[in-house]
Amino acid sequence: MRGSHVTTLPKWQYWLKYYFYKFVTKRSIVHATRVLVPSKTVKETVITFYPTAANKITVTQEGVSATFLSKRKPTYNWQKRKKTGLLYVGSLYPHKNISLILEALQKLPEATLTIVGSRSVFAQEVHALTETLG
Repeated sequence: MRGSHVTTLPKWQYWLKYYFYKFVTKRSIVHATRVLVPSKTVKETVITFYPTAANKITVTQEGVSATFLSKRKPTYNWQKRKKTGLLYVGSLYPHKNISLILEALQKLPEATLTIVGSRSVFAQEVHALTETLG
C-alpha cells in the first residue's frame, strides 16, 4: 500500500521517504549476494518487482523447528486453552490488513479479537470499522 492515506507524515515528507525507500531497496537487491525473505508469498512479491533477484532469494521460514520443541516438556496445556479468542499485537497501519481480520470475524460470531497497540489515527478508523461490521 502506498499513498498519503497510509501515513501520518505530511505528503511531501511521505513521498520523499517513499522515493528513497524505493531507491535503497532496488540498490540493495541489485548488489546483494543473497536476499532472505520470511515466506514464499514474500518471495513471489519480491520477484514481481525485481525479476532479476529470483535466483538470489532464500525463504527462511519464521518460527521454531519441531526438533527444538520436541526436546522440551510442555509447560502449558494447549488443549485446554480458550479457542475463540484472538490476540493482535502491533500497529494498525492499513498495510497490516486488520480490516481483513474484522471481515473474517463476521463469519465467526463466537470469536473475540483483542487488539493491543499504541494509539494512532488509524486506531480510530479500525474502531469505526468494528462498529460498521458489528
